[in-house]
Amino acid sequence: MSSKAKLTELTELFRKNLPLFNALGDATRQQLLLLMMGDRPLSVNELAAKMATSRPTISHHLRVLYEAKIVVEHKEGRRTYYKPQLSDYYYSVKELIDLVDELTTNKEEC
Repeated sequence: MSSKAKLTELTELFRKNLPLFNALGDATRQQLLLLMMGDRPLSVNELAAKMATSRPTISHHLRVLYEAKIVVEHKEGRRTYYKPQLSDYYYSVKELIDLVDELTTNKEEC
């Protein structure tokens, strides 16, 4: 693959992963994601209890994570529970990292 083709592929991979990068660019969302890495999904109330942040703020950040397809939600009665789901990004992020590694390794050898 030519250098130009690799740069085009790199650009497309960055675009594909942009929702992930944008959503995880906020410290509150990073903290929420880490809190949700436990054994079970958590509700807004449970997450708010673990953070010094209001429920509306938690809800806003969860919505950003949900829209970026980083978390999934399911409802039980009136409560909504959230859990991480990063599998949609796994292969494209890995491909991006591998391509960046390939491009930077080739430049170091020149």
